[in-house]
Amino acid sequence: MKKYGSGFGARTWFTAAVFAALTAGCGSGEDGKIFGSGAGGNPGPAGAGPALGAAAAFGGFGGGAGMTNQGTSTVISGAAGQPVSIGTTGASTTVTGFHSATPGCIYTETGANVGAVGGTINTAPPS
Repeated sequence: MKKYGSGFGARTWFTAAVFAALTAGCGSGEDGKIFGSGAGGNPGPAGAGPALGAAAAFGGFGGGAGMTNQGTSTVISGAAGQPVSIGTTGASTTVTGFHSATPGCIYTETGANVGAVGGTINTAPPS
């Protein structure tokens, strides 16, 4: 008849040894940080990530249809007043009711339609 022991056989000790070896291997290098420091080093297969602050530099894009402002309180600017640009692939005549910070850059403003753009206004020629 077989006696029941503690249950810690060779298989249990082997499994515990494998987990201990894997755990010790995870923390090696970069002062024990498992995922690295994130500063410098290898950026990965996709390359370095973009600077996300640059993603918000464009306030609006009118496509080929242009952009029209209605009203006198329109101000296109970024966070904390950073300059933001607008644009269109259409001719400059498709942009109406805006002016930019560049002197003389006014796009068909009337007394009732005045919009300030903190950056530039990009259009197809002629500007």
